Amino acid sequence: MEIQTTINMNKTIIIELGKASSQLHMSRSYLIRLLLKQFLDDSKKIQVFNSPVKYQSRDSKCNWSKFHLTLREDEYECCLDLRKIYKMSLSAIIAFSVKKYLKNVIAIFSTNSIEKIYDIYLYRNYLFSFNIIDGITCINIYWGITDFQKLLTDNYQNII
Repeated sequence: MEIQTTINMNKTIIIELGKASSQLHMSRSYLIRLLLKQFLDDSKKIQVFNSPVKYQSRDSKCNWSKFHLTLREDEYECCLDLRKIYKMSLSAIIAFSVKKYLKNVIAIFSTNSIEKIYDIYLYRNYLFSFNIIDGITCINIYWGITDFQKLLTDNYQNII
């Protein structure tokens, strides 16, 4: 099942996405999926905890446009997680990813090595784990293919 959502994007970002999608012969939504994959892979390096929610930089109203984005249900759920954890709007995550990763994505596709960037199972395998330690609720989110037996063992040890 696919989810359609609308985000407000700066026109320069939309133009960059359009040029790259034409060059790579893919839809802008698919290109955004690849950029979100790069963001997720690199997200452990991004420190935004204890900060207010970040949005795109302010600009004149005439420089903004609605963008219709189609994501698979699992990708959309991952985007919701990213928004909460990294305290960024989805449009800010996409704008950040375009600025930081678009050249890399174009380079990877230019060498015909799609497997280096895109794992079709990335979003389909994730797990939430809830623990209460000394009265504090801890939520662990595991993205990607996981050794579920190890997770069960680790979580059981946390309960004891």
